[in-house]
Amino acid sequence: MSALLIAAERNYVDVVKRILDSNGSISIRNKDKKTALILAAEKGNSKVVSTIIDHLEGCSEDIKQVVMEQDVSYGCSSTVVICL
Repeated sequence: MSALLIAAERNYVDVVKRILDSNGSISIRNKDKKTALILAAEKGNSKVVSTIIDHLEGCSEDIKQVVMEQDVSYGCSSTVVICL
């Protein structure tokens, strides 16, 4: 599992920010095909979810599309909607 996924799941907001600010891959997934956004949402880590969404706002439309398609295609859309 990547550092971003671990930090998102464990609610390490500052670590998530540093990784994203260092151009860490926002679209990376774990073995269950979940992104950092979904892992944070499932754990109720709202500050991490907000941090990732804020980061996505600054990303290209292509990156946003990849992340959201992944999350929706793996049955995680309800988690994203709840957190947004």
